[in-house]
Amino acid sequence: MKSLLLGALLLIAVADTVTGTQDGKYAGVLPWTVTDPTPFPWEGLTDDLDALLKVQARNNSVSVLVFNEGFYAVTLNCLVSMYKFANLQNIIVTAAGAGSVARCKQLRLPCYDAAHLMKSYGSRAADADTQRNSPEWFQLVWVKTLIAHSIIKKNYNVLFADADTVFLKDATSAYTAMLRDNNADGSFMFEEANQVCACVGEGGEGAGRSAQQILSHV
Repeated sequence: MKSLLLGALLLIAVADTVTGTQDGKYAGVLPWTVTDPTPFPWEGLTDDLDALLKVQARNNSVSVLVFNEGFYAVTLNCLVSMYKFANLQNIIVTAAGAGSVARCKQLRLPCYDAAHLMKSYGSRAADADTQRNSPEWFQLVWVKTLIAHSIIKKNYNVLFADADTVFLKDATSAYTAMLRDNNADGSFMFEEANQVCACVGEGGEGAGRSAQQILSHV
């Protein structure tokens, strides 16, 4: 437990370094050099999910997190751990709100504008670090489901990470092993007295229903 806590604290320090640095001097902290004049493959694809998926997917799989201006330091914490510890190179950052999209682009992250997901609901998620259980907070939560569903409908595998988590080991091997052991094609976290993982698929909870079918009825 001490080693896990130490790892988390070190990652928080990394995010503080990134967000506290001025003039775009992020080299050595983010997994790429922000000041490099060479365009990254994902740049310019903020409004084109299909093109972004083609660039970022590895073995038909992507890792997704939601980026919000109000807590972007926490999101960078997660992002660095995904690259450096989880060995995930297939990340798509879904930015919620105009200010969040601007910040995401400034940091040269592989961004997708969540406004395209929210059009059917008449609004886009707030840029601020919203109060828990407020309407703006629920919009942010809803973006998670919308982006996961949109990508799964395009026949990609999705690993979704909450922005306030960190990875300390290879994610793909651990996650695929869990799905294999449970004969499942998807898993979700929910909270009761203890946090439990609900797996969906032939052998898990929701047997016979695919992850896409589950999300279609959320």
